[in-house]
Amino acid sequence: MIGAISLMRRRHDIGPEQFSRHWLDVHGPLVLMMPGLQRYQQAHVIAALSAPARVMAVDGFAQLFFRDVAARTVAYASAELAACDRDSPLFIGLVTRLVTEPEELIAGRGAVKLMLLYPPGEAPDTAALRGPAGLVGATLHAVRSQGAAPHSAVAELVCPLCALAEMWFADEAAARAAAARFPNTGTYLVREHEFI
Repeated sequence: MIGAISLMRRRHDIGPEQFSRHWLDVHGPLVLMMPGLQRYQQAHVIAALSAPARVMAVDGFAQLFFRDVAARTVAYASAELAACDRDSPLFIGLVTRLVTEPEELIAGRGAVKLMLLYPPGEAPDTAALRGPAGLVGATLHAVRSQGAAPHSAVAELVCPLCALAEMWFADEAAARAAAARFPNTGTYLVREHEFI
């Protein structure tokens, strides 16, 4: 499976609630129409839990998954993606897109999720990703490529990364305690919305 993960910063003139509502109610249904889409979820940022996260200032993570590179290529050349690109500037100020290879470290999902962004030179420690108390699931994404969203009018969010991790916990206290173990990553507490 191939991941296409967009890190988004909202437009400066749009508040967090308006950003989330547009993304959920308007943009989400447009994304669902893309051909070959296997999974789609949105992770809306609740809190930046590390200094690098506050600098990166990401407001949300769009996570799209395709069977393989060929299916992603077809989807990205579609009229449905063009409709998404026309809508994006209405609520997104900056975006960077990652193409990733996900590796499930621990199968499972919980009520609370962390997103960890690894800058170049900060190699993920898979043992550390498997170790926190209260952890119920973890996935590591190796970044294959990163750049501006193709064909999009939204400017690029410059935020170089070598990997991204998702960690699910039973409760927020466990997630926040685990976040302290990763001070050099961009660590975010997010609310996950699973579409498919």
